[in-house]
Parts: sequence; C-alpha cells; structure tokens
Amino acid sequence: MYISLHNHSDGSLLDGYQTVQEMVSRAKSLGMSAISLTDHGTMRNIIRFYEECTKNDIKPIVGCEFYFCPDVNIRDKSLTHHLVLLAMNDEGYMNLKKLDTFAYDKDSYYYKPRIDWEHLRRYSKGLICLSACMASIVNTENGEEWFKKYKELFQDRFYAEIQPLNLEKQWAYNDKVIGLARKYNVPLVVTTDAHYSIPEDKVYHSHWIRINGNQYHDDENYIWSEDEIRNTQWIPREVIDECIENTKRIAESCNVVIPDSGSHYPKYPCSNPKEKVREICRSHWRELVPKGKYKEYAERFEVEMKDLEATNYLEYLLIIWSVLSWCKEQHIPLGEGRGCSISGTKVLMWNGTVKNIEDIVVGDKVISHTGQIREVTKTFKYKVNEPMTQVTVENRNPMTFTCDHKILVFRGSRCDKKKTTGYKYCRPTCLYPCRKYGSYEWIPMSEVEKDDLVCFPQVHLTKPNQTRIDLKGLLPEVIEKDGYVNVFSNDAQWDKGKIPRYIDITPDLCRLIGYFIGNGWTTKQVDKDGTKRGYSFGIAFPTTHMKYVSDCRRLLKSIFNVDTSVKPNKRNTCVQIHCYRSIVGMLFAKLCGVHAINKHIPDILMTDNPLWAVHLLEGLMRTDGSVAGGRTAYDSISYNLVCQIKTLWSYLGRSSAIRIRNVTHKNWHTSYKLVLHSISRWYGDNMYHTEVKDVKHIDNFKGYVYDFTTDVDHSYVANNTVVHNSSAGCLVGYLMGIHKIDPIKYHTEFFRFCNRERKSPADVDSDVSTLNRGRVIEHVKEMYGNVCKVQTLGYTKDPDKPSAGKEAVLKAWQALFNKYRTDENIEDADWEYAPKFKTEASKLVVDSIDDLQDAPISLNEKQRAELIDVAKHFCGRIDKIGVHASAVLVTPDDLVNYTPVEGCYSNDTSTKKREYIRTACYSFHELEQRGNLKLDLLGLNTLDLIDKCLKYVGNNMNLDDIPMDDEKAYAMYSSGNLDGVFQMESPGMRKVAKELHVSCFDDVAALVALYRPGPLDSGMMQQYIDGKNGADVDYLCDAYKEVTKNTFGVIVYQEQCMKLAMKMAGYSLGEADMLRKVIGRKEMTKIDAAVKEFIARCMEHGYTHEIAEKVGLQIKAAGRYLFNKCLSGREYVVTHTGAKTKRSIRELYRFFHDDEYNKSQLDPYGVHGVKARSMNGDGKIVENYIVDVRESGVMPVFILETESGKQVRCTLNHKIPTPHGIKLLVELSVGDSVYVSDILDTHIENVASITYECDEMCYDVEMDNPYHNFVTSNGIVVCNSHSVAYGRLSYKTAYLKAHYPVQFMCALLNTKDKQEDVLPYVANCKAMGIRILPPSLIEGNREWEMVGNNAIRVGLTYIKGVGKKLNTETPKTWKDIVANNSSDVVKSLICAGALDFLDKSRGWMMANLLGTQKFMKRMAQCNERFHYYLDQYDNATNDKDKTRAIRMANQWNDKINATFLDEKPECSFDCAAGEMKVLGFSFTNLPDILTGVASSVHEITTKNGNKMALVTFKTDYGDFKGSIAPFLWGQGKTRYGRNKLFVVQGKTYDFMLKKNGQYTDIVDVKEVC
Repeated sequence: MYISLHNHSDGSLLDGYQTVQEMVSRAKSLGMSAISLTDHGTMRNIIRFYEECTKNDIKPIVGCEFYFCPDVNIRDKSLTHHLVLLAMNDEGYMNLKKLDTFAYDKDSYYYKPRIDWEHLRRYSKGLICLSACMASIVNTENGEEWFKKYKELFQDRFYAEIQPLNLEKQWAYNDKVIGLARKYNVPLVVTTDAHYSIPEDKVYHSHWIRINGNQYHDDENYIWSEDEIRNTQWIPREVIDECIENTKRIAESCNVVIPDSGSHYPKYPCSNPKEKVREICRSHWRELVPKGKYKEYAERFEVEMKDLEATNYLEYLLIIWSVLSWCKEQHIPLGEGRGCSISGTKVLMWNGTVKNIEDIVVGDKVISHTGQIREVTKTFKYKVNEPMTQVTVENRNPMTFTCDHKILVFRGSRCDKKKTTGYKYCRPTCLYPCRKYGSYEWIPMSEVEKDDLVCFPQVHLTKPNQTRIDLKGLLPEVIEKDGYVNVFSNDAQWDKGKIPRYIDITPDLCRLIGYFIGNGWTTKQVDKDGTKRGYSFGIAFPTTHMKYVSDCRRLLKSIFNVDTSVKPNKRNTCVQIHCYRSIVGMLFAKLCGVHAINKHIPDILMTDNPLWAVHLLEGLMRTDGSVAGGRTAYDSISYNLVCQIKTLWSYLGRSSAIRIRNVTHKNWHTSYKLVLHSISRWYGDNMYHTEVKDVKHIDNFKGYVYDFTTDVDHSYVANNTVVHNSSAGCLVGYLMGIHKIDPIKYHTEFFRFCNRERKSPADVDSDVSTLNRGRVIEHVKEMYGNVCKVQTLGYTKDPDKPSAGKEAVLKAWQALFNKYRTDENIEDADWEYAPKFKTEASKLVVDSIDDLQDAPISLNEKQRAELIDVAKHFCGRIDKIGVHASAVLVTPDDLVNYTPVEGCYSNDTSTKKREYIRTACYSFHELEQRGNLKLDLLGLNTLDLIDKCLKYVGNNMNLDDIPMDDEKAYAMYSSGNLDGVFQMESPGMRKVAKELHVSCFDDVAALVALYRPGPLDSGMMQQYIDGKNGADVDYLCDAYKEVTKNTFGVIVYQEQCMKLAMKMAGYSLGEADMLRKVIGRKEMTKIDAAVKEFIARCMEHGYTHEIAEKVGLQIKAAGRYLFNKCLSGREYVVTHTGAKTKRSIRELYRFFHDDEYNKSQLDPYGVHGVKARSMNGDGKIVENYIVDVRESGVMPVFILETESGKQVRCTLNHKIPTPHGIKLLVELSVGDSVYVSDILDTHIENVASITYECDEMCYDVEMDNPYHNFVTSNGIVVCNSHSVAYGRLSYKTAYLKAHYPVQFMCALLNTKDKQEDVLPYVANCKAMGIRILPPSLIEGNREWEMVGNNAIRVGLTYIKGVGKKLNTETPKTWKDIVANNSSDVVKSLICAGALDFLDKSRGWMMANLLGTQKFMKRMAQCNERFHYYLDQYDNATNDKDKTRAIRMANQWNDKINATFLDEKPECSFDCAAGEMKVLGFSFTNLPDILTGVASSVHEITTKNGNKMALVTFKTDYGDFKGSIAPFLWGQGKTRYGRNKLFVVQGKTYDFMLKKNGQYTDIVDVKEVC
C-alpha cells in the first residue's frame, strides 16, 4: 500500500492549500493506513493533524520539511534548501520540535526559519530523512557530497526521494537521485509533494499561491493513489515497486504518540502545597471573613480544598499568589482582580431604553452579546480599590472597566503604508496587496491601544404579545359603554367624544405614533374658573410638509373618528394640527410620555414586527428626522428615545451612530443626534467594528463597581460593550488575596472555578504595570521554568464560526489580480481587477459568496464566475498568524518538551514596538488540553500612572492605603471635576455624575458601568429599576428561578449556565463545564450541537420542548459576540461633488481625519463637508452633508441581498425597516420584505439571502440635520468576567485627584504624548487653581514637574520641536545653548518662553540665532586649534618646535580675539503666537481681534429650518472654530439694521470669537483696507 509521505497543509501559509481535514479525508478515501504532514518550516498544524488522523483511524506521521542550509551564519538566500524529516518515535518527535525551535532563533532566521548541518548532526536520532524535492541541496553542484553526508548521518534512515511530476527538470533530478541511490545503496521512496488533496484543486492551489504574487512549478502536486503511482510514465518501471514498498516501510517505522491530557504545571517550591495554602488563608482569615460567619466560610473552605487538591489546582493557586506577592514586594502596581463597571454605566434594556447598572435588578430583561433578550439572574456590587481603564471609541462615550476586563479587538500588523492609508494597523478592508491580515483577540482593557478595532452586536426583539390596545385597561379613569369609551359620561358629550375601546395596532397607528413622538404634544385644558376640560392634542409640521399634515389628519379620522383643525403658528413657520378629543390626548400621553425630554416609543411597539417598526420610523423621520447631503438623521433631547430608534434601526438591519450635540445655552437640554449609515456595517457574527479613539488609564479607583449575570448568554450590553463571567468563585483564592471578590457574599459558585471533571483551570488574569510586565515575566521564568507567548491563527472563513466569506473574496480577487496583471493594465485605475474594485466586491457579500452572482461589480460574467468559484474554494483555510495579546505558556522545564517554539514579528503590547517575538507553536487551547499552564499576565498602563502619582505623593503611600468612603473623593464626581478620573471624562459622564449627586461608591460604580451607548440605547436602566423595586420576574421554570433568583432572573456568570445544565438536563460537573467552554470559545458549529443535546436532555428530564428550547437558544446566543452597529469601510456612499459619484466610507474617513488626504476631491467648494444621500420622512432620497466618519473597529459583517440584488452590509444587530416593522438583520428571513432605496425614491423588495461575509474594518458615518438616518457605530465587546475591580480604579483616581490634585495632574500630564491630549488637562489645572508655569531651560525639567504645593511647570520635552534632542547638561547661557542644540530646538525653546530667564527678548533671540550659531562655530574651531598648538608646545622636545607651536597658538588666539558676535536689532515677535505654535496654549494674552483665513465654512440647517454656519479660521495662533448664529448668518442686514456675517472659504478676515464659541464680528480684511 502506497503511503503519501510528503504533504503540505494550509499551515504552510499561502503555499499549502489543503486543510488537515481534506488531507486526512483524501487518505481515507484512497484506503491509506497512514499519512504524513510535512509543512514548510513549521509544525503549527501538527496537533490538529494528529487529532484528525486519530479520529479517522489513520496513523499520523509527524514531520516537517525544513529549510536547510550548510551554516546558518551565512546570510545567503540561495543557500537555503529543503529537507524532509519524519519522527519515528518519541525521541524523534522531541528532536523534530527542537529543530523547529532552533530554526526560529534570530541567528537562524533569514527570510526563512533555517537549520544547518550542526543542528542535524546533534538532533538526528529518531528521525527519518527524505532527500526532498528539486529544492533539495542534492540538486546542487556539490549535491553528491551532501547525499553522502546524509547517508553517513542517518544510515538506513535516509531515503532518496523522487517524484512523478511531468517536468523535464524533475526527470533529470529523478535520474540523478536514482543514480546516487544505487551508488551509495540508499533506498528509494516516491512522493508527490502534495500541496492540495485532489486533482480538481490544482487550479485553486495555483490561485492560492498567487495571493502573494508567487509562482510555482505546480504539476500534479496532489495526493496520488497507488494506481496512479504505478501507472505513471514519469517514474522508471524498475523502481516503482521499491519506492511504494518503502513508503509502507517508513509508515510502519513511525509510531509517535502525542498525549491528549496530563498535568505539567510548574512546582511551587514547598514540601506541602496544601499546608502552605492553609497557612496563607489563615493569615487573612480574620481580616476577610465576616464575624459570625466563620462556620459558613469554614465549611465552604474545606469543600474547596478537597476539590483543589483532587484537581491539582493548589500548585496553580500558589504560583499565582507568589507572582502577585513578588509584585507587591517589588512595589509593582497590580490590579485588584475581577471587576466590572462603576455606577452610571448604561445597560441596554430589551425595549431599547437604557438603565444605570447600579439600578439593575433580578428579573430585568437586557440585550445580550448575541442581540437576544436575556433575563437578569443575579446582581453584584463590589467594593474595590484599584486602577481602571477608560476606552473611548467615539462621541464622548468612554467605557471604564477594571484593567483585566477582557475586550474583543481586531489586531492587524503595522501598516507599511501608513502615510498613504492613514492607518496605524493593517485593515481587513485595505486595498494594498501588502496587507497582513490580523485576528480577533480577547485582550484585557489594559492592553487596548488607540486605533484598535473593537466590536458590537445586532439586536433582536421579542414577538408582539398584543395586536390591539385596550383603552379601558390602559386608562382606568375612562368610562366604558357598549364597546366605546369616553372621559365624559353625560349624554350630550358621550356620542361626540366616544371612541372604540379596542384600537388595533396597525401600520397606520404606528406611523401616527411616530408623528406624535416627533412633533406632538398633549395639554390639559383648564377653564378660567379652574374647571378641567380634559386634554388637547396636537402635532406640528413645517409648512414645507403639508402632505404629512394631510396624512396625519387622515390617520386621526380613520383610527379615532375625530375631526381636527389646522392652524399656523405665530411665526407662520409651521402648521399645527389640533384635536380636542380628550381621550386621544390621554392615550398618547400614556403611551409616549409628555414633554420632549420624556418622549419614548411604547413598549408594545418595540417588538418583532418589521411593518410596525417601518411605519413608526416613517412617522418619526417625517417629523424630527432630516436628510441632507445623503445623510439621514434624527434629533431629540430624549436620550431614551434616540436609543430606542437606534435599536429599531438595528433590528431592521441599519447601523447608526448617536452623537451628543454641544449645548450652547445654559437653559437648553442636551441634544442627541442619531445618524444612519448609508450602508449598514454589520460584519461577521453580526458584529460592528469601531476604532478606539482614546485610551486613558486611571491610576486608582476606590469605591463600588457593579455587575450582573444573565441567563443563557452570560453577557449584556453596557455602553455598547459586552461583559463576561468571572473566575472569582473560589473562596480559597479570595482568602489568598488572588482576587477581591467574596464568593459567598456575591453568590459566585465554586464549581465554575474548579470541579473534579474540569479539564483545565479557570483563567486568573493578573494585572501588572505595563512598564514592569517584562520584569514579572522574567521572575516567572526564574521561579518556575520557561515562559513564552502563544500563537494565534486567522482564517479566510473560520470553519467554526458563521461567516459569509468576505475575506475569501478578498484573497480570491488578489489572486486573480496577480494572475491577469500586466505592465499596461496595472497602471489603469479602471482595470476590472483594480484593487479599488476588490473592496467594492467584498462589500457585496452579505449572506454568502453567491451574493456576487447578481451584484454590480466590475467583472464580466466569465470573470465573475471565476471569482465566485475561487473564493468558495478558498474558504476555511489558514492565511495568517498572530500573537496572543496576554496569554503566556509556563512550563516547569524546557518549553520544547511541550511545544516547538517558533516566532514572528508582532507589536509588543508592553513596549508598543514591532518586535520579533518567540511563540509557542501550538495554540493555547491545545496546550491547555494537554495539561500545560497558561497564565494571563496583563500589562496595565493605568498602574504606571498610579505608580508615578504615588511617587509624587511620597510617604510610602500605596493603593491599599486609600479608603473607600472618602467624601472629598465623591465630591469630585458630584462637581463634575473628572478630568483624568478613569472612565469619567466625557461630558455626558460628568453630567450624569452631577445628576446622581454621587455620595457613595455605589453611585460611582453605577456611573461607570451604565454610561455606555448600549445600555443608554436599550432602556436597561429603567427596566432594572423596575425589577429591583418589586416588579414581578417571569421565570421560565422552577429550576430557572432557583438558579437566577439572586440576580432577578438574569444570568451573568457562566456558572449559572452550568447550574441550569445540571438541574434541567442532568449534566455532570464535567459535562456542564464542557458546555461552558464551548460557549466561551464561540465556535458556532459546536454550540449548535451542544444546544441540541441540551434541549434533548432537558426533555428527558421532563421539561417541555418550548422551555428547553428557550433556555437552549439562550445558551446558543452565548456563543456569539455582541458588536456595535456600523457599516463596512469598504461600503460605498453615493456622494455629490458637482457630479454624482461613489466614495468608500474608508475614503470618507480619510477625508475627515487624514491631513495628507487631498480633500479637494470630495470638497471642491471648501465647506469641509461631503454631500451624500439620506432618506427623508416621505421615503424620498435627498442630499445631506456628512458631518463626520469615525472608525469603529473590525467587526463581523453580514450582507442582506434583495431579489433585485440590492444589498446592505451590517452587523446582525443592525435594524432594517420592513413593511411589518423594524427588525434586526438576524430576525429577517428569506422572503421577508424590506425597504430599499433607488436614486430618487424608496420601495419594497423581498429578501433573497442573508449571509456572513467576513470580519473587516467598519465605520460610523454621522449626517447633518435635518435627516439623521444612520445608526450609531459606538460598539465594544468585553467579557463580563473581569468587571468588578475596574470600579475601584476609577474611585482611586478620583481620590488621588481630590486629595493630591497637583501630584495627580502632574502624573497625568506626564502620561500623555500628544499635545491635543494634554490641553484639556492644562485647562483643568487652571480651573482647579493649579498654576501652570512656563517652561524654563534653567530648571532643566524634561517632564512636567511640581513646583511647590500648587504649581506645575511645563516639561521641556513637551514643547513641539524639542523632544529628546534637547541638551540640558550645558551651562545655561545664550551662547552655550545655541552651541549645543540645533537651531530648530532653540527656536522652539524661544517660542515657548523657555529661554526668558536669559533676560533677552524673544525677538532679539530670534534675530540673532543664526548669527550666534556661526559665531559659536567659528569660536569652537579657533579654540580647538589654539589648544591643539598649546598641546604641541607642551609636547615639543626642542626650541624650534616650541617656537613654531607658540607662534601658531598666538595666531589662533588673535583670531579668537578678533571674532565677535555681530548683534542684530530685535525683530518683531508675537509671543502669544509663538507659544500657541509650540505649546498649544499661551501664557501671553491673545488679542481681542484675530486675523485668519477661513479654512472651512459649513452651512447647516437648524431644527427650525434656519440657516447657520460653522466656520474655522486658520491664524498665527492656531485654528479657531466657532459658529455664526442664524440671525447673523448670510448677506444683507438683520432686523436691527446690523450687517450680517458672511464668510467665503479661502478669504482673510478679522474676527472676534466669544468664549461660548460664537462669532460676534467678522470683517473682510480687504474691505477694511
């Protein structure tokens, strides 16, 4: 039997095409008893290959095709050759791992991971060597010599390899190998060097290797059958039998066994780990165990100790404890353990409203990470004292979490074309072929970086539970008679005012409710004598919307049979519909609220009915909606309403963004603007990606943080983020000080942390200072063995997750691009395979790659068919590798005993530098399964900030010294003075903090936890309040109630899911834990199988299918990520720049945020805006301005395609309007109707398909008034497991700021690198009364430093243009400063006022800088020669030399005396302009009247239909942005006779700007002249 011994999988990146599943399946179909894996220079697929073979009863032959060179010290690519090695036994497997490890040493790696002869000689035992393909060193001039050396080294384990390829070069090489084999008595073996499994894949393998522009001699490199080998004419007949027989012989010799379990933890250095743990716990017992509960805690402690000992977790806990203890001894700041969010964090509720996390109660219904509605089962409130991390994604909605809280990010490689793309990292949507795709990683908050891509989900709504409204039930005060109701009982008024008791919920009613919510009101009518006459009811419309007036009146007549009147308002700018039927006014007031700030959508309409949703949104958008420049938007002062509208759009599949609009009047309410994206941005698992705009690390938070659990999904949405379970269910860990959560107090179950059937220990993430993370890792190495990071893999289309295949389309397009490129078409921007069209095509993939069948792409039918075919075949293959952000493998001895150690270039999260990082070759899941220890050592920048502040404070103060009940700290929150306080800096957060009147840590924790777009949008806050205050909780069953009663029916932690599995389905602990792990890893195929089994076993235990399915679906939902709503960056927006054209959202993002981008392409008129398209309230397409485009991160995007081929790309929680109401994309099915737009209008089409496309960069597009039709892009995924301790961090920073304001602000200023980040804190210092002193070189402080008790001096390196180049060691005289620094540095110092101590004016210094430089250079030359001749004089041995030396010295001394500085008179110098230029702020007062060029003029329409302008002037003092009020904007005169203000971009003006940002006077400079 022929055995294939030379095979490459997709582990040979973009070279091998076949997956290990395809390889093993092919071998099995051919009847092979064994098969080998020999990837190029890597063993990354060995475990998967071994498991797949074992599963299919095929012997796995473990091998590798190494890159061999004679000496790795020779840096010559031409000397790198191929060599195949197969492991015969355990020794051979070990040597194979060692060789793979050596190949990735920095000294060995040169373009390829290489081994040399010395490596082979040392590690050849247990290995079989094949001479390899034509790339072997045997195929060189001295090949015979190397053939002999192989034979001498491997003896009878060396085989000469030939291959049956139809190539002349191969024939010649075969003849050479056969000759050498006969000459040196070496057995022959035949292989096919298989890179793909079946012949039909030949063309796809050719495409696969073209992705990187490679070519290959590819000829039948698939897995051949024995018959094909025997019948080939390319192998001499006389050797075929020998070759085939030797493949079987080799297979029989290879018997490697890779264990699938074990325990390989390092040993803690003590003789009795059990007693050591008890000793540690006893030392903390009295401090941590509440009095009167010793017995309860002791009983649980003993139970846990037994299980910990049985599962060998004691060593694990001791290792964690020892690392944390060492950090404390070394004064390395640490996190507090698992945590959550502080009060005020907004939790998304089921009805689209939001609720503060501190108000959440058991029984509340919230949105989970799958977009499903889940019930709160348990709530938690923790007192913490630790650092926090605040991440701002967009729009002043930061999220603050404990530093170890996990968040899902997309990490790519550094962008090689940053200057062109404007991106820090490679994006999935990038058009350049150099793009190196990254991967999704769950990382701690502390490791989140600016420009990271984070995620958010699409929302599902519940099915409607009523189809009509019972007015008597809703309004008990009304009177019923004969099926009618009225507020008046007398006969005279009964018939006039009666309406039917039951009102059907119809699309017409929904639209009418939309009208009312947008522009309606109700008023209690009272006579002059005080007699109440009931309610009046009205709705207003602009005079331009008279057709809506007619529609509204018709609806009132048809639904309620009421007559209405129409009246203009006093200014005649709008018309008002008046209705005096009291019961109608009462109904709308009850359903929708009274006053604009209280308006909301009724709960009965926040349901799964697309037709209702569409008509409701239609009414809303026709009132307060707006469309301008193609942008659709909605304005309201009711945040809950905006969040509900966002939820409805998400339900219907449209992504949107909520913007907080600046309030310019103290009596105005904050206004919120919901902006719909023109194309939805869902990505992959219904996820939406957002770019991180800012990351702030709060040194210390002392107070309360909050968290809760939900059923099934164990997640919820908070500020558009998803949080996950904690491993803090271990009392022993609590008593040891590993975490700060009392598991008895907070009802966290131990079996979630440890049970005897669990395969691996719970993750215990350890937060350490980022700057000290390297020290901690070195300490772990010293104490416990070896440490390295772990490799991660990326796929074209992950086989374990739902995916449409966008990445496969991108790869296929790139392959075809390289296939058909020529010197001519490569320069043609309109060539059909041009990169710009690649992105367009991938965006059209929503449900599946088949979406491209009828999509409007640049390819013709033949090309389109080829693209689809290639992309489909590319799916499911590995195409990239990365480095796990925080996980490290710790082994008790050499790492290679457990895994090869490979390497790659990646961005180190601690140093922020691109480095060559050694990584464990096998994944951490594979290593954990085999009993290895993985630690999460999380670098936390916030701890560095706290460390610096505490050093300024002195007195040996540490974090634990900060009390958690400090009134002065809480006063910081109530006052809104929260600059620099972790996760508290946004204006919205400050506003809420003031409104909360924070007086305890509960308030702080709620503020942090709930102030997030997700919770704000969903109404979780209100729902949680209701449950907490006694609202009934509808539990699914008694078991469900028992498990979730402490959290009001909400599952927060994974142990609750485990409990449900055990109680409802009879799972053992081990089975329940496996269910938990499947959910946590989010592999959808496995989740489907697990849920199916769960439902079946529940039914076996007596539960109905309905109940079992509901719980099962919640479990399934836990396997999916929750992402924000947004659009793919590769989507195109129809813009209007003089002629209609298409622009990608990514390009639009560059327009707004990349200064190097040619803005004239999109903004020819210089208004700093781009006209796009929006939908107005009539469903018409109109133009609207795009105000901003923000990156939202890499997210899973889905594509919805209609029957006509119209598509929308968005995350699954994106809402889509349909004739049956607003629905989430995930709730739509094929055949459902949706509203789609054409050029001028909208119409209804049926859904043809909904498919996952790929994970890619998504963006949030914000549109201008009056049409806000895009959906918010603010989306963050975090795991709710690690949320408690971040609340402590926020409080601790507030405490430090309250008690040590100067030290805190100084430390904060020193953590910021960019001036734009520093300026708000400078302003805050001034507001707090802290003096900011100008920089001074005589003081020599490079960093910001404290001066006395109430002042901070500007750091010299903060000055723009100075940086590290400054020399501060020289004497501080003018001449010395000029002599020892560059002119640019000196100019910056002059501008900043850092040289004012010289008592010279800045004008004089500027005028004499160049002259002084020349003078000092001449003086240095003369002095050097003078001293040179003095030395010659001292060393002279005769009078002649002495005479000559003294003569020359005198001559140079005369030159010194003749050299003088030709001082120039002082030149004109504007000190304020200079300071603004290099500092960003000034110590010198600015003039009242400024002169500048109008760099941006943007006319907008207000809500009232008036025109105003946003104008930016570029001046010598920087850019000034402000607005011109409607009554002043335009040409002509105001009603008071004053000239209006009109600005033309590019012209120069004198202007005056008030502190509130409004221009009071603008005069054309030419007119003045």
